[in-house]
Amino acid sequence: MNAHAIIEVTGPDAASFLQGQLSSDVNALAAGGAQLAGYHSPKGRVLAFLRVLRRPVEAPAFLLVVDRPIVDAVLQRLRMFVLRSKVNIERRDDLAARALIGEKIPQLLKESGLPVPPQGSAAGWNDCVVFALPASPVPRVEIVAPAASMPALDIAAADDDALARWDILCRLPRILPEIQDAHVAQHLGLDELDGISFRKGCYTGQEIIARMKYLGRVKKRPAIFVTAAAAPGDVIRDENGQAAGEVVNVAPLDEETLILAVANLDSEDRTLAIDGSPLRRLPS
Repeated sequence: MNAHAIIEVTGPDAASFLQGQLSSDVNALAAGGAQLAGYHSPKGRVLAFLRVLRRPVEAPAFLLVVDRPIVDAVLQRLRMFVLRSKVNIERRDDLAARALIGEKIPQLLKESGLPVPPQGSAAGWNDCVVFALPASPVPRVEIVAPAASMPALDIAAADDDALARWDILCRLPRILPEIQDAHVAQHLGLDELDGISFRKGCYTGQEIIARMKYLGRVKKRPAIFVTAAAAPGDVIRDENGQAAGEVVNVAPLDEETLILAVANLDSEDRTLAIDGSPLRRLPS
């Protein structure tokens, strides 16, 4: 099952509407471009972590690639704030997102006649957008296109487990219902992923997020662990039983479990566990 679903935002006020809702600088996004962004509560807590793509068409049209388990909640919340804006917001089940990972990806894209954008950027192609995600140790792109005409490449898309592992290794959080509205943007590292613009104007949650940056109050950061078993929302504790973090995402890793967590910065030298099962921290 595809890990993502897609919301389309169109209309004359689409860019200004999203500029006031998301943490990235949507106004700077050219046609065919893409960026990462957070969608936050007024307290600066992450409600969704999105890929924002501007379709390569003349009229303003944006695609929001959202974690599938929360897409309906995000859709409902966005619609609450339309008010008098000339905006239409719809779920697009006829569109699909496909992730490709591996050293051969650039060559395969070229052979298929698709653009090969630099890491952290995107390129439009007909009714398709190719986004080369940042912070990946190997080439990784995500293609968003009509499901019926998704470009055929001579390599299978990454399966769910492989993609989940790469998301964790790249510190790309998946926002699931268990952790929605639980963590401030910097705790999930959205600033390190260029998912926050500190130069744009106001957006929901901006005051809290900016205050954490300029007052230096970030006390938690993403960390990667391996353990026997874990689930999103599990509490990580130190040797004294004190809470030291929370599990964000998990993925199978051989006979163990790979974890993306939000961990206290002062916990690096402590012995950590989940329900007595020890954690092994992976290098940053």
